[in-house]
Amino acid sequence: MLAKYKSDFYKDYPAVTLNISGKGKAYYIAFRDTGDFSDDIVADILKDNDITCDLSDDLPYGVTAHSRTDGKYDYIFLENYNSFSKQFKLHGNYFNIETEEIESDVVCLGAYEVKVLKR
Repeated sequence: MLAKYKSDFYKDYPAVTLNISGKGKAYYIAFRDTGDFSDDIVADILKDNDITCDLSDDLPYGVTAHSRTDGKYDYIFLENYNSFSKQFKLHGNYFNIETEEIESDVVCLGAYEVKVLKR
C-alpha cells in the first residue's frame, strides 16, 4: 500500500497499491482525483521507475505524446485534444513524417492536430 484513505467509510483502505512480480511493477490507483494528489502520485511513479520524457519539460494540458520504436528509429505521436493551438519545447531535432521537415526547439500543434515525429 502506497497511500490510504484518511476518512469516511474508506478510512485505512488502500488508495494506491503496488504489486511487484519478477521484473515488473503494477500500480493500482483506486480513487478519482484530477488535482495535485494525482499529479504527485504519477510524478513519484515516473521518478521511481526512471521514466522521463525527452520531448519537453512539461506537456501542456490536453496534449499527449506516445512513442513507438522499430528498433532503429523512435516514432513520437503528438496529439492535441484542445480546441485551440498549443506549443511546447522540444529537446533535440525530430523529422516530421508528414511535412518531411525538421522540427526543433518549439513545436506547435493546432486544434485537434496530430503530428508523427521520427528520431
